[in-house]
Amino acid sequence: MNTITMIIYKTKLSSKGQLVIPKEIRDKLHITKHTPLTISMSSDQEIRISTAPALKTMRGFLKPQGKTEKTLTKQEMEDIVAQAIIEGYF
Repeated sequence: MNTITMIIYKTKLSSKGQLVIPKEIRDKLHITKHTPLTISMSSDQEIRISTAPALKTMRGFLKPQGKTEKTLTKQEMEDIVAQAIIEGYF
């Protein structure tokens, strides 16, 4: 059984609308000045911030594996993107 531990930090928005991520979190997740982040909001207004991979690390992830000349359909591309989301690429 996996146990998830959550630590809650309080922070606030600056006058410019910027959010400060506490240093302990930045250090643990290796977040630096140019680290891409993803911010999502659920229907119950819960906000989640997660690290997002740099676009250059995702280069070619839609490319079919192996030797093929097949063009992907829209549904195949959507399936690949959905799987990438599950695997944490987004």
